[in-house]
Amino acid sequence: MDALARWRLLRLHVEDGIPLAALARDTDISLRTLQRWKQAYTADGIAGLNPRERADAGGRRTDANVVAFVERLALTRPRPSIATLYRLTVKEADRLGRPSPGYSTVRSIVQGLDPGLVTLALEGPVAYRDRYETNRLPAILLIPGHWLGAWAWDEVVEHLDPARERTVAMTLPGLDPADPARATRTLDDQVDAILAALAEADAAARPAVIVAHSGANAPVSVVLDRHPELIRRVVWVDSGPAASGAAFAPDLPDAVEDMPLPSFDALAQQASLEGLSADGLERFRTRAVPEPGLVLRQPIALSNPRRHAVPTTLVCCSLPSAQVREWAGAGHPMFAEVALLEDVTLVDLPTGHWPMWSRPADLAETIRVAAQVE
Repeated sequence: MDALARWRLLRLHVEDGIPLAALARDTDISLRTLQRWKQAYTADGIAGLNPRERADAGGRRTDANVVAFVERLALTRPRPSIATLYRLTVKEADRLGRPSPGYSTVRSIVQGLDPGLVTLALEGPVAYRDRYETNRLPAILLIPGHWLGAWAWDEVVEHLDPARERTVAMTLPGLDPADPARATRTLDDQVDAILAALAEADAAARPAVIVAHSGANAPVSVVLDRHPELIRRVVWVDSGPAASGAAFAPDLPDAVEDMPLPSFDALAQQASLEGLSADGLERFRTRAVPEPGLVLRQPIALSNPRRHAVPTTLVCCSLPSAQVREWAGAGHPMFAEVALLEDVTLVDLPTGHWPMWSRPADLAETIRVAAQVE
């Protein structure tokens, strides 16, 4: 185990205050070993966590103790210059009775250090997390509700992941205005699209975070049922898990191919428009795509109880979390699935039903925090 791996464990004690005995129990690393690592870290910082005995992967014949000496100095703040390192290394090799390495050998040892380890040692844990661990955050899939495409998340993405390195905003099948067959798309097509996005994000190796708004709860609930192992956490935005057999509009006549965005007066009877500006409403009206009737009529079939074990965050916007808890506890049909969740966090974000437009920065921060929770 290299110094970085040792630090990732030890920092749970150093920074988070977790007792070494608890770490030993949870990691199968002996308490004595953890205590030795802590003593080495206290004495020499990150450099002290480097294994003392090591084979040189680059094929150098320099004595291992001399290599360790160079690495320890190179990971010490302030780092000496290469010239100073060389002079000190020659003296140390003479003291140990070992052959002295050449200047180029000392330089290659320094250049061969892991960049993450160098950042951690010379710039500290915060710089290391910002530079290396952020890029290892799970992929975040943003899935909008009815009538919406990926564009609905633009302001959230600006705050959450401007480079779009780990965030994917989706347009579900049936909601792409350029698709001439969009009205024939089904709920199964939407489920398949989400599963394809998870595969693209390599969720089998590193489970992803799914953020689902409003009517996206139907396909996302099916995905959770089929492949809960691919989901690190699901974040429901003014929404929640759907129950088996549920359909958004089961009585919609078969002759209706799709459902356009209703008038805002009619929509306000079903969902809060609080926080939306006149420009926001105009954009909503202009860019909204009619929802396919096949999607709205199709009931979902769920059978896997493991979906209830997926860590869940409920972002409560148009209903406060206290009311959601009360209704779930009382067995309200709308929140029947919420009552079955094994690991659920409720977050209040008071606004209307479309917080990605009324409070995008706050929603982005809520998603970021949820994505980082283990």
